Amino acid sequence: MANWTCKVAVGFSIIAITGLSGMEVNAQSSELDALKARVAKLETRGKSAMKNIEFGGAVEFEAELGEDYLGNSYSDINVATVELAVDAAINSHVDAHVSFLYEEGEAGIDVDEAAITLVKGQGSPFSLTLGQLYLPFGAFETALINDTLTLEIGETLQTAAIVDYQKDALSGSFYVFDGEVDRPDNVETWGFSLGYATEQFHVGMDYISSIADTDALSSAIGTDIRESAEGVTLHSSFTQGDLTVLIEYLAAMDALELTSNLDIEPEAIHLEIDYGARVSEYDVTFALALQTTDEAAGIELSEERLSLGASIELFKATSLGFELWFDEDYSIADGGSGDESKAIICQLATEF
Repeated sequence: MANWTCKVAVGFSIIAITGLSGMEVNAQSSELDALKARVAKLETRGKSAMKNIEFGGAVEFEAELGEDYLGNSYSDINVATVELAVDAAINSHVDAHVSFLYEEGEAGIDVDEAAITLVKGQGSPFSLTLGQLYLPFGAFETALINDTLTLEIGETLQTAAIVDYQKDALSGSFYVFDGEVDRPDNVETWGFSLGYATEQFHVGMDYISSIADTDALSSAIGTDIRESAEGVTLHSSFTQGDLTVLIEYLAAMDALELTSNLDIEPEAIHLEIDYGARVSEYDVTFALALQTTDEAAGIELSEERLSLGASIELFKATSLGFELWFDEDYSIADGGSGDESKAIICQLATEF
C-alpha cells in the first residue's frame, strides 16, 4: 500500500512538473511573439518615418586671387561653405526643418536654421512658422559667386514667428521677433513681405520696422545707437528666353541715430543681367552686375562694384564658377580709403 502511494505521488509530481514546464514555455513563446511584433512595428514606423524625411546639402570650395585697396596682393583657398539640411513631414499639419552651416574661418558648426511649420490642412494658403530662420527681407538673387551688397546689408537671421500666405502667384508674410539692437528683450520688432511671381516675372516689397537689427548692421552698431529706423527692399526679376534681368533696392527709410553723434542712412542697389547658353555640351550662365552702396563704409562695403562671371554645369548638381570684380572704396572724407581693388575667384560647388 505504501509502495502504491509513493508511485501515485511520484506520478502527480511528474505531471505537475511537466505542466509547469509547458506553461513556462508557452509564456516565453508569447513574450517572444510580442517582442517580434514590437520590433516589426518599430521597423514599420522607421521605414514610414524615413519616407517623410529629406536630406540635402551643399559643399563649396573656392580659390581666390586679388589685390586690396592698399595695393597688396593676396591669394587663398578654402572650403567656403558646408551646408546640411533635414526636412521632415511629421504629419499633414506639421513640418520641421533644421540646417547646419560650416564656413572656414568661423568657429565650429552652427545650427543655422531650426523651425517648425504648422498648417491648417492640405491646400490651406496660410502657415505659421516658429523658430530661428532668415526673415523674408530682401530677395538677394544672383548668378554670381559673391553675395550681393544688398544681402551684405539686409540679411537677417532671427528667432521669429512668421505667418505666411501663398495662393497662386500671390504671396505674403508677416513676422515678429525680439530685436537685438532696438529695445532688446521686447518682442516688438516686426515686418512684412509682399510678392507676385510667375514663371517669367516676379516683383516684391519687404519691410522691417528696425533695419538696425539686420545681421551686418547689428554687428557693426552694437549698442552704439539712440534710435533705429525702418527699412525697405524692392526687388524684381524678368526672364525672356535665355535672358534674365535682376533688380533690387534696399534702404533705411530714415537715418539711424548713433550715440557717437554719427547718423547713417545705408542703402544699396543691385542691377544684374544673366544670359544662359549652350557651349559645346555644357550649360553655361554668363552674368554682369553693377552694384552701388551709400553710407555703408562703416560695415566695410565698397561704394561701387562691377562684376563679371560665368558658371558651367559640369555634371548633375555640380558646377564650376568664375567671378572677376572691381571695387571702388568710399572717399577718405566718407570713411574709406579712396582706392580701388580687384579680385578673381573660382568656385567648385555641388549640391545633394
